[in-house]
Amino acid sequence: MTLLEIQRSKPIFSSFILTLMVLMLTGYLAIGQGRRNLAAEQRVLHKHEVLGELNTTLSLMQDVETDFRGYTPVQLVVLDLSNL
Repeated sequence: MTLLEIQRSKPIFSSFILTLMVLMLTGYLAIGQGRRNLAAEQRVLHKHEVLGELNTTLSLMQDVETDFRGYTPVQLVVLDLSNL
């Protein structure tokens, strides 16, 4: 190789290395963002599970309160119909 050929190949090699480094950095950042998205999705799913359990608990507590007062769903319908 002559000196002129080496001087011409240096910018090409530098550009290649710079491009490769940018691609590697982009890949690293994409993997990190993917992991953060997965963790956020898992937190959302857990919150939905907790809210479902809380709704079930609230419904059961309302049923207990209704039974304690002596009302049943059938009696409530009868009471509503008798007022008409």
